Amino acid sequence: MKFTHVLKFNSVPEWREAYINYALLKKLILAASTAEYREAYEGLTGNQDEEAGPRSPLLSSQPSLNRAVSVCMTREQREKEFLEALDNELAKIIRFYLKKQAEINAKLEELGMMVQHAEGIPSPPPEHAVDEAGLYTAQRVAFWTAGGRGLAAQRENLKSQLEELFVTTSNLATYVQQNR
Repeated sequence: MKFTHVLKFNSVPEWREAYINYALLKKLILAASTAEYREAYEGLTGNQDEEAGPRSPLLSSQPSLNRAVSVCMTREQREKEFLEALDNELAKIIRFYLKKQAEINAKLEELGMMVQHAEGIPSPPPEHAVDEAGLYTAQRVAFWTAGGRGLAAQRENLKSQLEELFVTTSNLATYVQQNR
């Protein structure tokens, strides 16, 4: 399976614009290689007959690309254009990752405080109170195992939010893998 398809089918739809623009980078590489091919076989004068010189299926199947590629553009200029596009894509990926990481950290902190509040544990628990650690453990166990509709609904809400956070974190890990 081609990388484009893997990227498309394994990406988070809501995040699609944040993934690397593989198609753009591929077009820039193709344009540069097409221009180098033309330069190698037709020279840089630009006034030779369009039909003269060797033809390949790659060039003949891309007539609009042939016209769009400027033979006046130097190899250094094409490399610079590609590297700028690559740098822009990398910056976009890093910005998105940092934004999502901050969102995940904020949600984790919020959920941690909600769990502590629901368990009846002061926030934050005193670090020096060794004998209170057993009390906090008992309170946690009581919250997560006790019956009652109010507690059950509260537990389900917390579980749901924690699962959502887990999915977002997993998606972000996949995002990183696909944009490496």
